[in-house]
Amino acid sequence: MPDIIVPFGTEEREIREIIEESVAKEKERIAKSKPIAPEKRAREEEEDEIRRQRGHG
Repeated sequence: MPDIIVPFGTEEREIREIIEESVAKEKERIAKSKPIAPEKRAREEEEDEIRRQRGHG
């Protein structure tokens, strides 16, 4: 994953949003580069959603 640089004084919530966007872009890039079984992808997306709802990124 590439380094994420944010200006000093950026609020924590904004940093979280930037990180989430960066992670989503990286996951999409990886997903496009290697095929994955549809059932595994669905399970991973469910796990990601659960983590997001719990506030763990």
